[in-house]
Amino acid sequence: MYQVAIDPGLRGTGYCVFLDGKPHEVGTINPKGTTQSERLCNLSDALRQCYNRLRTEHGEFPSEVAIEEWHQHFERFKFASMVKCAEARGVIMAVSFEYADTVRYISKGKTKKSQADLLAKQFGFREGSEHAKDALHLGILAGYLNG
Repeated sequence: MYQVAIDPGLRGTGYCVFLDGKPHEVGTINPKGTTQSERLCNLSDALRQCYNRLRTEHGEFPSEVAIEEWHQHFERFKFASMVKCAEARGVIMAVSFEYADTVRYISKGKTKKSQADLLAKQFGFREGSEHAKDALHLGILAGYLNG
């Protein structure tokens, strides 16, 4: 049994796979395309490929998927970028429901990026994008870490 945590974005969507209560794999999907709609379609295709690869490797689809949720507007985010991220979250949620019975939003609150970096180093994931490290942090907050 495994779970997947996802940090959405149109430039980089991070994911972390938790297998038997431990972080197993972190990665980043970097959607291709010159337009917003091309990147959204590419994100959808790449996420499906990721879920199918995981099913091949683990013999099943994830039992649960957690997607980062924003509860409030942060000053540093421009409105246009928040709309793009919301569109990416919608694609991720729709695709994830095709592969997992449970999909839920999880908020990281106002946690700083440095916290995700520290957690990634603690679990031996020194390399990888900030999106992948954020997904690891999100999975821990979702309760996927056991032991």
